[in-house]
Amino acid sequence: MMYPYRVFISYSRDQQALAQRVRAHLEQIGAKPMSDADILKGAKFTDEIRHQISCAHVFVPILTSKSESRPWVHQEIGYAMGLKVPILPLALDRLPKGMAEQIQAVRVAPDLGDLEEQLTEKTLNDAISRAKDAATAMYECANLLYDRTRLIVDYAQSVLEQTAGRGGRVRQRMAFSSFSIPNCTTKHPFWDQREGSDRRGEEVREKLLGERRIMEQHARLQGVSLILDPYVLTDRGRAGGKRAQLKYDREVTAARLGILKEFLEDMPDDKVTVAFQRGMIEAGLLMVGDWFVAEAVVPHYKTGYRQTIFTRHAPTVLARVEEFDREIEEILSNNPSPGVSSRAAAIDAIKVIIKTIRGT
Repeated sequence: MMYPYRVFISYSRDQQALAQRVRAHLEQIGAKPMSDADILKGAKFTDEIRHQISCAHVFVPILTSKSESRPWVHQEIGYAMGLKVPILPLALDRLPKGMAEQIQAVRVAPDLGDLEEQLTEKTLNDAISRAKDAATAMYECANLLYDRTRLIVDYAQSVLEQTAGRGGRVRQRMAFSSFSIPNCTTKHPFWDQREGSDRRGEEVREKLLGERRIMEQHARLQGVSLILDPYVLTDRGRAGGKRAQLKYDREVTAARLGILKEFLEDMPDDKVTVAFQRGMIEAGLLMVGDWFVAEAVVPHYKTGYRQTIFTRHAPTVLARVEEFDREIEEILSNNPSPGVSSRAAAIDAIKVIIKTIRGT
């Protein structure tokens, strides 16, 4: 069955009947069509159109010779081109002049009588595959931890809105993940235990709490896949050779692992896949469904993650999802735990690591 690609259909008012036929055909072959018909009342129309296009795997404008005199053709095609969203026009007769002339179109009969033969699963797959290989996604960069966390929450909230609350599977490759953030008021002692000497301000804590809660919301809805390195210990304090500082950093590590363990214990087996990759995680990676990816460089020792890049470019996100799923499957196949779920194996391993850190 075809992957449920998000396909944005662009059309003019006099093409509504044609657009409905295109939508029905796309649904029949397994795609997820989007259009202005999906915009909720009260939403900012232009902003929502742009957002839907930015999240689409492919942009399908219905074009005729009359389209050349309608501003929406150049505006929406130009927006899709600017975001590097694959464009697959349905040309019912002569293409309009300008940008649309430069795009390879699917030519169909004016009455769409041959739509099923021309707009196929292979047609969509080919267009999206070319965009995966092009590596031309547009990115947004968050330089500091606060901005990174704010954008994670904003992007994840947008996914809930776009999916009518269904959410998306959380995929993370990090040392501890968002689930080592306490899910409690920012005045709780857990926060001090987690942060040690690097105390965060109240505003940053509130943002981090928002990240934890919205990630957990998605995880409980659609599940979570984690590639973690729970063996990592912070290096702060080692350079000075101060044993007390090193012990404190170990306690920070133990606190974060304890929070993560509680999350895993509270999740059902069928919602969680966990793999450990000791000493191999060099950057933080986060994805929600196939809606967005956020990837950060190695954390700065004082300020947390720096220069996290975000993209909604759907072909790029889908490629990263496929790569991640292959990676976690390979790790688990090389380190099997017969008769035990990856969640249960991870919980047992974390318990051992915490005991080792604390010397108990």
